[in-house]
Amino acid sequence: MSTHDLCTTAPDTPLWQVPASGAARFSWDYERLQKAYVDMGVLELGDSDPDLLMAQDEEMAEQLDRDRFAAEEQARVAAVEEATVEGAA
Repeated sequence: MSTHDLCTTAPDTPLWQVPASGAARFSWDYERLQKAYVDMGVLELGDSDPDLLMAQDEEMAEQLDRDRFAAEEQARVAAVEEATVEGAA
């Protein structure tokens, strides 16, 4: 469920004051907080498709594994060829 629509418009009162006794006091500055979320790219994440993101991550991991395996295989082939040449000499 996306929270994008819940967080994109400011409430009627942009600054909420919550009465408190003692040293603790809470105030909610919606505009400043929303700007921080936008700057961090958090609001856009609410529109993401987790299944698609996981599939893309899995494909990227598989490609990295294929690339690593190919590099290891090339190294093994080169080592075998080198040993063959040394053994023939």
